[in-house]
Amino acid sequence: DRILDLISVFPEDAKTKSGDPFWSGHKKFPLAAKFNPNDDMHVEFMIAASNLFAGMLKFHGAKHPSEQNDPKNRWQAQYRDKAWLLSILDKINPPEYKKGAVSLEGAGDDVEVAGNNDSDKQLEELLESLSSLASSAQAAKGAGFEPADFEKDDDDNFHIDFITAVSNLRAANYRIPQAARHQCKMIAGRIIPAIATTTASVTGLVMLELFKVLQ
Repeated sequence: DRILDLISVFPEDAKTKSGDPFWSGHKKFPLAAKFNPNDDMHVEFMIAASNLFAGMLKFHGAKHPSEQNDPKNRWQAQYRDKAWLLSILDKINPPEYKKGAVSLEGAGDDVEVAGNNDSDKQLEELLESLSSLASSAQAAKGAGFEPADFEKDDDDNFHIDFITAVSNLRAANYRIPQAARHQCKMIAGRIIPAIATTTASVTGLVMLELFKVLQ
């Protein structure tokens, strides 16, 4: 919806106040994704996201260790099927698109931002959504919610499937070359060690400064 909001205010031929093309330089005109059952990436995203939420809501139950994965009998195999997904989607009506406000950080005075800026209406809709979520949570009280701890080396837990689908769908929005699953897995595997290394380095430098203060 945010992409639809953006391109409704700034279409592909949009100009700045000075007459220059708005979509130039580092700004690429985005394409909004519309679900296509014949697009494998769309289907994989829906399957991975649905199963991740089902796991967090404890519909699936606990998964066995990755060492017990069986390629011939994958975990939740019945929910990996495209036919199953499409049968569920046939029963669901997607929410109607509602135009929202557009905010561009660092856009500068040369760009005029228009759109629906009715903050009171947006606040009212947000409060209604929160009330609905609170009611749902109350109805499911006691069921609990299990966080999904990221594990890249388990090929049956839908984690890398989800990351691959999300990153490639985002790349498709801006016509950026997509990445294969194994490449996404390698990139995701480097992020957590990098964060841990950076944190340890910064902590060490802080302690050195603390020693200076104590001396």
